[in-house]
Amino acid sequence: AIFAAESKDLLLKFADLLKNNESNSFDKESFKLVINELISLTGIKGKNLYMPIRMALTGHEHGVELFNIINIIGKEEAIRKLERTNNNINRINDIVSELEVNLEPLEKQSNEALRWL
Repeated sequence: AIFAAESKDLLLKFADLLKNNESNSFDKESFKLVINELISLTGIKGKNLYMPIRMALTGHEHGVELFNIINIIGKEEAIRKLERTNNNINRINDIVSELEVNLEPLEKQSNEALRWL
């Protein structure tokens, strides 16, 4: 799944690193420093690093370089989108947990009903 637990943590760490980046101009060098820090914090690299972030920022798995995306939408908007995606993942996980609780009783009912067919 694209938004596994490690991806969710990745999004939060990336948002925090963007918030803590005090550079007035978010240039390519600042971006590289943030990405390198994210890699050292998470151990995640390559597409496992970039794809979840790109999905959170654009809704697409592939596309423009992350540096360009952040410069286009702005650092504050990027942080907002990362945090909103994290909140959405939390809501989805809550819904899945609720459904899983009901799954076993429904399976039992289904099996019982099938016996009578």
